[in-house]
Amino acid sequence: PAMLRLIEEGSLRPAELVGRVIGLEDAGEALATMDQPGSTGMTVVRV
Repeated sequence: PAMLRLIEEGSLRPAELVGRVIGLEDAGEALATMDQPGSTGMTVVRV
């Protein structure tokens, strides 16, 4: 609940942490290269 309150207040902006959103079909390649330098932010896999 406290974290949700921060999001509602605009103090915490989780969207800024997401670097890219990929489909499940691209997840294998993303996992295989995750130890290499690349883009910043988290990758979200959409299923």
